[in-house]
Amino acid sequence: MLQHPYILLFDFETTGLSAQFEQIIEVGAILLEKKGNTYTIKEELSLLVQADKKLPEIITNITKITDEMLLREGVSQMEAFEKLYMMMQHPQTLLIAYNIQFDLSFLQAWIRKFDHPQKMISHDVLDVMAIYKDRHRYPHKLDNAVETYRIELPNTHRALDDIKATYH
Repeated sequence: MLQHPYILLFDFETTGLSAQFEQIIEVGAILLEKKGNTYTIKEELSLLVQADKKLPEIITNITKITDEMLLREGVSQMEAFEKLYMMMQHPQTLLIAYNIQFDLSFLQAWIRKFDHPQKMISHDVLDVMAIYKDRHRYPHKLDNAVETYRIELPNTHRALDDIKATYH
């Protein structure tokens, strides 16, 4: 059995669905560290990230993130990447997300842009949505999992809230 000394739960809000053409506008992450037989929260990250284009109205409606918020509070794409990337530096860090393929595609695009164009993510990954799908009928959105398991944290379509809901 593999031992993961760290677990990184993460979520992105983006300008759209394609990692090739769209950008990350918010990062939420929780880094867990193994201590004995349990994991404890080592670090939390919540960042708005500047985009180089105006947000589509549908994204603002879903996330409640505005262009003004990104200009006022957002960090650069590179700074956000560096902060998240530092949280996954241990090679045996397990990466966890809800519908992880979406988030991995954006993370991979960041790695290629800001670290190395040929580098691939080699960490073990766990998709919480895949586990939920194995146990529950359709639909399989995070909202459904939050409701099914009576998690008191809302799925707000804000990165840190959504990853906290996934964690619980």
